[in-house]
Amino acid sequence: MNEKFVNPLAHKEQNLISRDSNMTATDEYDVFISHASEDKEDFVRPLAEELRKRGYRVWYDEFSLNWGDSLSSSIDKGISQSKLGIIVLSRNFFQKRWTKRELEGFVSKEGTNGKVILPIWHQVSKKEVSDFSPILADKLAINSSQGIDYVISKLVDILTQNSANLPVTSPVKLPTKTAETPPRKAPSNARSEFYKKRIVAKQEELVAIESQLEGVLSHVDELKLNKQAEGIMKEIEELETKLNQL
Repeated sequence: MNEKFVNPLAHKEQNLISRDSNMTATDEYDVFISHASEDKEDFVRPLAEELRKRGYRVWYDEFSLNWGDSLSSSIDKGISQSKLGIIVLSRNFFQKRWTKRELEGFVSKEGTNGKVILPIWHQVSKKEVSDFSPILADKLAINSSQGIDYVISKLVDILTQNSANLPVTSPVKLPTKTAETPPRKAPSNARSEFYKKRIVAKQEELVAIESQLEGVLSHVDELKLNKQAEGIMKEIEELETKLNQL
């Protein structure tokens, strides 16, 4: 749901390298970890911490989200700037709206960039995964029971293979500076704070709806809550657009 991690703006040389489709110049993270919060304690957090300890740039909500950040825009940015997406499939994952949205983002990215989804089955059977997504069930996956060290070793293999395929080209020459760009007018602090507060309020509404969706609901009530959540997400996007235009 969204870090002061090691050198998040590293690899400035990316602008001087022609990347292949799996690794673009905008990549800031080696891997994005999509998971349900209930799976943090026993598997996801130790995995994320070990990856970061080994020097990998990890998009993981506890590392990457700060107080007041927009959940939707932060997640979208994290997905777009990650080379690979680890998807921790569990019964909890199957029930979450946010995890499904993250998965949809990586499915869309995979359609353009090739293989980016790395599924991990966490205490689930093939039938459960197949019932959730036949496409994911068809992907070769790692089981969390194989251990964190095994997961990391396989990830290192994939990242190493991708890096070996990167063609290095001559440095790109930047255009000669011809004129000073006039300074952008500073936005009104009052308006900026207004939009930020509205965004935070809407995010709190989303969290409340997600809590309700995790309970026992009738089909009609679930549809109503999902529709309400979609409306709030649209409002958040509109507020963020207005804030960025200041």
